[in-house]
Amino acid sequence: MEDRSARAQRRRHGRHWELLQEKGVKLRSLVEQIDPDTPNGRLMLNFMAVLAEHERQLNSERTKAGMAAARARGVKFGRKGPDAKTIAAKLATAKSMLAQNPSAKEPPRRSAGPAPPSTAISASRRRCGAGE
Repeated sequence: MEDRSARAQRRRHGRHWELLQEKGVKLRSLVEQIDPDTPNGRLMLNFMAVLAEHERQLNSERTKAGMAAARARGVKFGRKGPDAKTIAAKLATAKSMLAQNPSAKEPPRRSAGPAPPSTAISASRRRCGAGE
């Protein structure tokens, strides 16, 4: 009778192996002399899978601990945001452009950079009344 952990292990790793076996795939390690058709061979494969999972968990814990220590030292992770000078400059530019063109229907086009040709063609058609 299998215990709960063995059933969970089989669900995690065994399904892939079962799919390969259904297709007639045979595995045999020549160096380690592991044959999954024997009970000892299946034991070794399951043991190696458990060790690999354990190593992944340890690696994750070490990474999280390292990131926590770095945060405690004041290290910031992620993308660097814009500084206050850049925000103030963009806001001033937007305000001056809005003062020059107060219409909400036509926002200033210079702030977004060059527009793709399809956008320019669509805009010229709207202005000329074409396509209606």
